[in-house]
Amino acid sequence: DRQVLRFEIDPPEGGKFTLDAQRNGMALSPEGTKLAYVASGKDGINRLWIRALNEPSAQPMPGTEDGQYPFWSQDGKTVGFFNTRRLMRIDLDGSGLQPITDATTARGGAWLEDGRIVFGSYTYGLRVVSATGGEAALLTERGQGEGGHRWPQALPGGRLMYFVGNSSK
Repeated sequence: DRQVLRFEIDPPEGGKFTLDAQRNGMALSPEGTKLAYVASGKDGINRLWIRALNEPSAQPMPGTEDGQYPFWSQDGKTVGFFNTRRLMRIDLDGSGLQPITDATTARGGAWLEDGRIVFGSYTYGLRVVSATGGEAALLTERGQGEGGHRWPQALPGGRLMYFVGNSSK
């Protein structure tokens, strides 16, 4: 059965969303019950917030300052995100904050069923890394005159992906 769910998301009290919400992103959990998004609180610092859709307010995730582009693990227990220098992960209970790999020009990520993360860039092709950390390997290469590969999404089964690319032509 299909179900329509409508709800409003307000920024944290005394805080705000950025002017470009897509730039920083929001992501619905795999089971559709939680939303991870970026907003600033009273202190004016952007960080990740988690909102259970059956609750009236969101909770800030400690250690996620300057976070952006959140995405969920397949089991919905962990959120991946990027700060200005790295791909990071944090468990929903606020524990397990861990850097995964360097990622300075990141644009979106997808957590695969096999425990790897594919992430995009505005200057490179897609890269892939173990969700437990390590060196990222190039997964796709940009064609001549092509921009970076961004916003990867895994299709069911995790063997195929789609992503956004652009051409300077």
